[in-house]
Amino acid sequence: MSKFLLLLGPSGVGKSAIIDELSKLDKRFVYISPYMTRSLRPGERNKIAVSNEQIDEMWRHGDLLVINELYGGILYGTPRMPIAEALATGKFPVLDWPIDRLEVMTRAFPGQLFVVYISPP
Repeated sequence: MSKFLLLLGPSGVGKSAIIDELSKLDKRFVYISPYMTRSLRPGERNKIAVSNEQIDEMWRHGDLLVINELYGGILYGTPRMPIAEALATGKFPVLDWPIDRLEVMTRAFPGQLFVVYISPP
């Protein structure tokens, strides 16, 4: 059974840097880019900006596994298909995930998760 990695920890702790390094070490690691309802920050390349209407439509069509609301109303949608495709092709999906929503993934992918909490220095 294929596995996948959830990186948990506070904002700014280095989860994105770890994901970047894992991707460089082994191409089987695949970052699952979330959709989000805010503009990309300068230099940000690992998320996909969409409108509230677009994220609502993706949710209605079942394209998203979950929508998380973070940072005062910004919505982050986790797409189903890239996860399923990565697992089906023997790749190792990686997600930066909020700790308070861990149960969503443990229910959706029982026995398939490696969960790592990244502590601040």
